[in-house]
Amino acid sequence: MDEVERTLVTYEGNAETYAEKYLSESGLEAYGGPFLDRLDGGRVLDLGCGPGIDAAGFARRGLDVVGLDITESFLRRAHDYLADATPDQQATTSFVRGDMRSLPFEADSFDGIWASGSFHHVPREQAPDTAVALQRLLRDGGCAYISAKRGPTGSEVADRHFEFYEPGEFRALLADAGFDVEIIETTGPWIGAIARV
Repeated sequence: MDEVERTLVTYEGNAETYAEKYLSESGLEAYGGPFLDRLDGGRVLDLGCGPGIDAAGFARRGLDVVGLDITESFLRRAHDYLADATPDQQATTSFVRGDMRSLPFEADSFDGIWASGSFHHVPREQAPDTAVALQRLLRDGGCAYISAKRGPTGSEVADRHFEFYEPGEFRALLADAGFDVEIIETTGPWIGAIARV
């Protein structure tokens, strides 16, 4: 079992507990202002959407949001959550099961990518290719918010896999993938980057 499979098994085995936790803390409401200010266009990929709290936030703003997650239980919960939270916005929201290391979308598909609290699950050796794939999904002028765990370079594998980055290293990873990194911020255990193509 590799790192991502171990993380998936943990999430599926404790889906309700994690869903309740993640539905209580919207990354979009806490950190999304600079991303929303830069977003030019209406189609957003919520990468690692979990049970859908940020997807609902995008839908309430009238955006066309596609939520992607590898955890099937989260996607079921997200669908139900969106039906309750944004009943008038269902036509602009869809959910796709997938792995961010192998994204099922065409190039230039999105105006924005929101990857809040998900990229750090990608094993370090696959992170550069994953970042390049994200960059290719954005249309010209597109904007991404990508966050990861902050800490001394390395990984932690227990029930879930996390990669930790220092701010300069994270900036370099995204720049090497073709992003123009406009903001790197650290908040507690997190690094958040705003980047454009």
